[in-house]
Amino acid sequence: MVQNDDGCRYLKLYEVGWKKEEIYEAFRLLSWMMMLPNTEYLIYKKKVITYEKEKLMHTAPLLDFEIHAMKEGREEGRQEQSQKMILELLELRFGEVPKGLAEVVRTISKEKELTDLFKTAATCADMETFTAEL
Repeated sequence: MVQNDDGCRYLKLYEVGWKKEEIYEAFRLLSWMMMLPNTEYLIYKKKVITYEKEKLMHTAPLLDFEIHAMKEGREEGRQEQSQKMILELLELRFGEVPKGLAEVVRTISKEKELTDLFKTAATCADMETFTAEL
């Protein structure tokens, strides 16, 4: 495939007559075999969306497993962020968080428990009181 002027050689597939479904399947295979670095993926995605809009195409719908994987990824990201915020709040209020306590906080994954734990970290009198609430 020859690189286009805009730097996205993948769009050449449209220009040589491949159907959208064929391109989608080809990229499913490629993504199974290798993963683009995040920066390159975002550049590629932006160029494909722009190209398809210009050509009045619709982007291919996501497959069920892709939708579930995205949801799981977002959920894991929220959990990690909540755990991090709890530990940062404890450190801000009481100083260094004991390693064992930090490990326990990182094992908690339920959103409600993390929310409650954050509130406890914000209102407890000391690290011992927080630990007792676990």
